[in-house]
Formats: sequence, C-alpha cells, structure tokens
Amino acid sequence: MLAFVNCIGYDSEFLDLCNIRHNIFDELCKQSSNEPQFSFQNICDAIQQLHSGKATDELGLAAEHFKNSPTTVTHFLTNCFNNIFNNHHIPDIFKSGIVTPVLKKGKNPMLMDNYRGIAVIPVISKLFECTILPRLTVNFNQSPLQFDFTKGLSMLMASLIITEARAEVKLVTMEPLFLITVDSQKAFDVVDHIILLDALYDHTQNHPLWSIVKNLYSGLVLRVKWKGTISDSFSIHQGVRQGGILSPFLYKVYVNNLLEDLKSHNLGLKIGTNYVGCPTCADDIAFLSSSHQELQCMLSVATHHARQSRVTINPTKTKAVILNKPKNINRSDLNWTLGNTPV
Repeated sequence: MLAFVNCIGYDSEFLDLCNIRHNIFDELCKQSSNEPQFSFQNICDAIQQLHSGKATDELGLAAEHFKNSPTTVTHFLTNCFNNIFNNHHIPDIFKSGIVTPVLKKGKNPMLMDNYRGIAVIPVISKLFECTILPRLTVNFNQSPLQFDFTKGLSMLMASLIITEARAEVKLVTMEPLFLITVDSQKAFDVVDHIILLDALYDHTQNHPLWSIVKNLYSGLVLRVKWKGTISDSFSIHQGVRQGGILSPFLYKVYVNNLLEDLKSHNLGLKIGTNYVGCPTCADDIAFLSSSHQELQCMLSVATHHARQSRVTINPTKTKAVILNKPKNINRSDLNWTLGNTPV
C-alpha cells in the first residue's frame, strides 16, 4: 500500500545538487516581493471548484459546508489564506490526512501489496490548493504530448496519435514503426519531494509560491484507519498527496523534463513537421520511432531521467510492439534494453 524507494542505482549527486539549489531558492524567496493578495472572489471561485458528495474529513467537514456557508466565512478564509502567504507558514492541519486500505478486487487479503490506500485530506487544505493552483500553472510550459490531467485534452488523443502514426507509415512514408510503452513502478507514490521542488522552481519561477508549496510538503503526516480504529500519525517524505488538488499538476512538472528532452534532442517520430515521439498520459509514456536505434536512444534518455528522478522503470512490464515491420531487418535483430535488462 505504501511505497518505499530503494536508493541503490539512483543518482545521489543529482539529489545533492537539488539540495544545494534549494538553499539558493530559499534565499531568493526571502528577497522577493510578496505575492498579490487573494481577493474575496478568488476564494469564492475556489469554493465552487470543490467536489460535492465526498466523505467528510477528520474535522467532520465536507465541500458542502463551504459551498453553503455565509459570506462571513468566505471573508474569514480570504484573510486566513492571505496571512498564510504573508507569513509563509501553513497550519499543521493542512498537512494531515487519513488513509484507509482497500483490498483490490479478487486479490489475496493477506498480502500488503494487494491493498490500495484511499486518503482523505482536510477540505480546507483542498480549498487552499484550489486557490493557489491557477497562479502556479500560469507560467508552466507543459509538453503538448502530455494528455492527462489537462483541461480540453483527453487520453484518447494519445491513442489517436498512435493510430495516425501507423497510418502515416503504412500509407505515406512506407517506413517501419516501433512502439515501446514504459511502465514506472508506483510512479505517483515515489515522487521525491526535493527533486519535485527543484523542478517546480524551474517551471514556475515564482518565489513566494515555491516557498508555500515547499512549506506544504514539509511535515506531511498520515494516519491509517482500519476496522474503525485510527493509528498514530507518521511522516510522509515522498509521493504527491493523494486527493490533493495540486497533485496532478505537480506530477506533470515531475515528468515534463523527460518529454521536453526527448523533443529537444529530436528523438522520436514526426508526422510531417509535428513531433509526436512520446504521447503521454500522466505516468504512462509511449515511445514512437521509425528507427530501432533511435528507440534505444529514447530508452537510454528515459533511464537517465529515471535515475535522477529516483523512479524505477519496470522492464518486465515495459513492452515493445512492431506496428510496421521493416523489410530488411530480422525480428531477432530488434532488441532493446533498459539499462542492462532486455525489454
């Protein structure tokens, strides 16, 4: 249910560099001007984004309490959130949560890995994240090949790209086409907070907001609810928060550098002049190429990023498919590796 990172094989020097950069960012944050204040309307808009019909949190609150509250509550929340920004301090209650293990369908209940943790975090924390999310995303240059968690886009668009690529090579270019789907183990649960914050700073360049997110992710705690009993709290040092409003955006930040590196190095398929080499849905990435050597380069880049990001790519679940077979190459000659492990 809870994921743990085995540090063997990861890039410790990169992690040390991120820690050094954090110290620099902290100094820049102290010297920066304050973020513009939240308005009453900002809080009203955020309240309307909360999803109704969800379980109450540990305080007994649900989204409906805020949606049906008088304006005096909204004014109070406006002052509260502005004070958080001015003081760069987030209350501990914003950082807590309760997780309930739920057995996966048809699985053995005696094995811990067969349970999925469902977390409930305080609604006021969700509301705060709703309020700051628009400011965080305004300068984020998201890869156009990331189709999940993005307004106006659908995961079906990633499938459409693969379908169009296959039609292109069969009807127009007559080239071979190879596809490899990359599987990362427990990708959302093993996100390293230090590396995440390093990437966030590069993608937002907003000192006050970076400081707020760093504070939010410092001191996260969870408790486990099991058969009506709630455990003592324990600290969380990795993973994006389950149920957090910022979590989808933060994960996209975490993987964005890989997608941009593949594109900037011109690795992967193009349809006409349009780069389509790595259609992605959150943590599910597909590599497309008409060259089996180029595809190996893409896997090498992915392995390098995985070592830096402290993510494990599962070679047994990473699959290769020949969508259009090359004429002068035997199938036995088409071999790819992840590190030293064959795909």
